[in-house]
Parts: sequence; structure tokens; C-alpha cells
Amino acid sequence: MAVSRCKECGRLVIRLSWSQLRNADECKQKRFLTVSGARKQARDQRLFLPGNVTDRVVRNWLKDPNREPGQMPGMVSATLDAVRESILEKGERIAWKRDLDDRKNIEADCIEAVTKIEPYLLKHVTPFEFEADFRFDAPLRLPRPDGTKETIFLIGYMDIIVRDDQGNIYVFDVKHTKDGQYWRKTVGQLTYYDLAVKLIFGQYTKETGLLQPLCPKPTHPHTVDAQARMELYQRVVKVANDIWNNDNAPNESNEHCGNCEMRMACPKFAPILKDGKKRVKL
Repeated sequence: MAVSRCKECGRLVIRLSWSQLRNADECKQKRFLTVSGARKQARDQRLFLPGNVTDRVVRNWLKDPNREPGQMPGMVSATLDAVRESILEKGERIAWKRDLDDRKNIEADCIEAVTKIEPYLLKHVTPFEFEADFRFDAPLRLPRPDGTKETIFLIGYMDIIVRDDQGNIYVFDVKHTKDGQYWRKTVGQLTYYDLAVKLIFGQYTKETGLLQPLCPKPTHPHTVDAQARMELYQRVVKVANDIWNNDNAPNESNEHCGNCEMRMACPKFAPILKDGKKRVKL
């Protein structure tokens, strides 16, 4: 839940995730509907299935204190079944390709991904203090529209966080992609993790990066700079102020509406009665 009330004082408590910030960039109404639990269109999860499987295999292997090299490929099939069941239980759908070997191809891709990622994990993660699937709830004090200040919370999960022998902190995000330029879409997310690290541990990350084993460059390190940190902070302030002002107005433009999974719940597209018939505003 993005907004709740303090049980003791009744004060509004804001909890922002990276996905909420990203949704707010598209449309304030989309962010509001998503966190309010409004009904959304069932999305095809086929595109995300391989990534979910690879992520879960890597995280489960890292969490296992008795992990052994070479175990991850053998974990893929059962993990694929578990992720599939989880998707269907949520009411989402998986539109399998017409190729009868679609599931086998996904499994083969995931086995390739976890096989290629293991040497990096053994060199840069497991020798140090680390945590996989790191859940955070980081307090951040922000200015309100009336000039006072109030604490909100940045929330989420990091795939892998590492502290090396010198006390430097690294954050790695696992991406199941073959697009060597995909990292450009993740810079904001990595900056968000960098800010959370600062709020929790009192220091920024030494480096963030992607583990993208199916790309020609299987790792993509990224150093967050001061400009990116300021821009993210300004985004957080804007979204928090929109919430405090109860400003959830949908965009006037329809640029992001066509593929929006919250469209059926959006007041912008609510049916209107005319001559006794329901019509949808376009």
C-alpha cells in the first residue's frame, strides 16, 4: 500500500516503490489506481516469464547456505513450474507461442543464463558479505507543500547487495535480456537503489550494475553520479507532493493510454450515458 495512516496519530504515511515512481512519470492516475487495488486488465506474462525464472533461481541459490557450484541449471525446471503457477493464481495469463517447444525454449534460455552468471557470482558476490532479495524500507525526510517537513519511505527489493572488504557497497540487478542496450532503461532504477543504500547505510553505492548473462557484454557496471541523484530526489519530491495534495489527475494526453493495464478503471475512459446508451470518451 502506497499510503496508510499512522495508528497512533492518524498521520498520512507515504511508501513509494520504484514502480510507483515510474507509473507516476506516465500518469498520476495510473499510479493512484495501481496502489489503490483497482481492477486491471490481465496482462500476458509470457514476455516476463524467463526473467522471473532466472531471477528466482539466482536468488534461491544465493540464499541457500549449502549452495554448490553447478546447482542452478538443475533448479530451472521446478522454478519454471512454480513461477507459472504463481502467475495463474494472480489471475494473469501466459500466451504461449504456437511453437510446441516454447516451454522447452524458455527452460533452455534460463539454463544458459544461470550457467553463464555463476562465475561472476562466485567471483564478485559469494566471497563477500552479501544478501539476495534484499528488502528495504528506507526513511526519507521531504519538504511538504506547506513548508514543513515529513518522513516518507522508499520501499522495494534489490536482487543482490554486496559489501566488500573495504566496506564499499555494490548493488546488482539480474536481467534476462539479449538486448545489449537494455541497461539504458534501468539507470533510474539503479539510482533509486543507490538512494536507498544511502538512507539505510549512510553511504552511497561504490557501483551498481546489471548482470545480463545473455548479452554480448554479460555485466554492465554503472556508477551513479551527483546529477542523477539530484534528478531522482526531485522526482520523489514531486510524487510525494502530488500525494499530499491529493492530485491524481489523469494525463490530458493519451500517449500512454493505449497499453495501460489500468485503463478499464480510469475515470478518463469511464462510460458516459448519452441518449440512454453507454459511450466511452476517446
